[in-house]
Amino acid sequence: MNPLLFVLLLLFDPAVAADPDHAVDQARHFLQKGWVKDARAELERVAATPEGYGSFEVHWLLSQVAWDLDDPEAALDHARLALERAETVEEAEPARAFVEFCVSTFGVLEIAGPHTGLSSRLAIEPPSTIIDPSLKRYVNRLGLRLKHGATLPVRICLPAGTWTVNGREVRVKPTETSQLELPLSALGARGLAALQVVRIEASSGFGVWFGDRVANFHPGLETQVALTVPVKRALVGLTVDRSFRTYDVGSWGTAGSPEAWTFGGRVGVEWFGGGALAVRPSIGYRYGWLPGIAFACEETGEGLTCAAPGEAISDATAYAVAPVHVPSLEVAADWREGGRITALGIGVRVAVDQAFGQMPTTLDGDWTNGSQVPLRISEKGFGATGVRILAHLSFAL
Repeated sequence: MNPLLFVLLLLFDPAVAADPDHAVDQARHFLQKGWVKDARAELERVAATPEGYGSFEVHWLLSQVAWDLDDPEAALDHARLALERAETVEEAEPARAFVEFCVSTFGVLEIAGPHTGLSSRLAIEPPSTIIDPSLKRYVNRLGLRLKHGATLPVRICLPAGTWTVNGREVRVKPTETSQLELPLSALGARGLAALQVVRIEASSGFGVWFGDRVANFHPGLETQVALTVPVKRALVGLTVDRSFRTYDVGSWGTAGSPEAWTFGGRVGVEWFGGGALAVRPSIGYRYGWLPGIAFACEETGEGLTCAAPGEAISDATAYAVAPVHVPSLEVAADWREGGRITALGIGVRVAVDQAFGQMPTTLDGDWTNGSQVPLRISEKGFGATGVRILAHLSFAL
């Protein structure tokens, strides 16, 4: 129906807009063209008026339209209203027969998961072969819709009998409401892979830095703890990283630093694979400290004059802890096994980091008995590329 025409009809011809006979004729016209949803909208509009609410024709046609749209509960409600408004036996008998059919045939099943808002495919299997053609069509269409996914909890009408939903049996009785709570282990690949719940993730592996300013770095142990929260279709994580790495200190040997921390976050989406496999590409950002940046320096009366290794200044080498910004790209693969209300996942992730930093203006060291020494640095900015390969465990709450 043209929206402008609909508005004008309401504004300038309220008598026609509230006329049940006109609405029924208009709805039947829509049905002839196959516009079933438009027919329902037209009938519901007039049913909200006093004239339409008291009309047998409006409610009876609404009942049939609701049935065609796979809404047995609404079809039964309107059939009962139509039966109350029937003025002749000819009107009352089909409405009464439909009410009796719905009451004796259908029950309600409420399907819930361990967490509200969790999405999953639902596979429903009827108790036996369904003979009634209309019921068979209804069950087939309902099953196809649920197979594409539903957000739990969901309420559906089913013919009475013992049904199987994702491998769990449930008894549906006429006129009664049955309840079924599915554990995570019964939600299937999509439920486990999407897992729209808070997760705690712990990761450990090794990382390597590449670049002229970090050539003295050794491969190191990388650890990470993350809290991941679903935000609509995205997964947003807060991360804390600690590196355990050593680096060459001139000809003296190796050294390390306790200050190798970074803090940040990431945003990603999951792609679903076979079984309970999920692949999650993410972009991230961390801020923290990178120890062991080498500088060739010479000592002067005013402090140290430093430059990048390989430049002219070469009396001594200084090592500093530099604050860094670290944007990153990451791909993680997870395999999860679900329990009743939680799921444990195991997987791997590969991350490529690009660090950008500025050297500090002072240096802690033994140059002046442990005091801070002013630096004059000819090249304060630096960059480095890192690669991390981590194994991780995820625990969904």
